[in-house]
Amino acid sequence: SCTPKSCDLDIKLTPAQGKELVALRISGIGWVLAPKQWRDTEAAVGVNGSQSLLLQSPNGRETISYYNSGACVGCAYSAASPFFPRALKLAQENDFMYSNPNPQVKIEHSEASKALFSYTLPQQYPTHGVAWFEDSASTDTNYQNLRVTLCPEHQALAGVILKAGVH
Repeated sequence: SCTPKSCDLDIKLTPAQGKELVALRISGIGWVLAPKQWRDTEAAVGVNGSQSLLLQSPNGRETISYYNSGACVGCAYSAASPFFPRALKLAQENDFMYSNPNPQVKIEHSEASKALFSYTLPQQYPTHGVAWFEDSASTDTNYQNLRVTLCPEHQALAGVILKAGVH
């Protein structure tokens, strides 16, 4: 349960993780776990409810990014298309921009609406992420993703940051 002043993320941290991480409140978006020394933040909220966030390490080589398509259905189809076959099909059928899956991105679907992914760009640290795509009669169409790019010494934090998500 989260409020503007506090958030109980219900995430179990080891003592070492607790010393390295802090819950940051991003106005208009919510709470996210990040390394304590990170303060560079770019965040935006669109009139359609879309949200984006970028947190960076002091040297800029490590990042946490978040995107939420809000009420923009075409944005959801387009952004979700490389991760979810249904989104790719819907984007193509409705003449929205789309991206085919990239063979360099390892994708694992843990459930129909959730994908775990990872990739490494040249001369960059590995990126791990989680993507969600909702498109059913009982919910609004929505796409979200959270990506974490960390140096080898911080890779153990990726799982707990992704599990905590954005609240």
